[in-house]
Amino acid sequence: MSLNTQRVKLTEESQALIARELQSGRFESPDDIVNFGLQLLERRSRLEQEKQHLRSIIDEAWEDAKSSEVIDGEQFFAELLGEKSAKPRKRKRA
Repeated sequence: MSLNTQRVKLTEESQALIARELQSGRFESPDDIVNFGLQLLERRSRLEQEKQHLRSIIDEAWEDAKSSEVIDGEQFFAELLGEKSAKPRKRKRA
């Protein structure tokens, strides 16, 4: 891992936050705090990408449901579990 020194200008609020975090003992150095914050930003970015992907899947499924016949949840699970007595029911359209 390569270490690189950079200067960063912080607001007074950010400086106070760093001081509080150091006093709490949660972090050993300002570097640890900055690295933790950067990891959170990276994680948030990945979660946002995943959320957008899931939204597109949901939108596609919703359009499929609106444009074709679908079965209700009880029937689906009954068929999945192999229950032959499940009565086919169509989804009511809004």
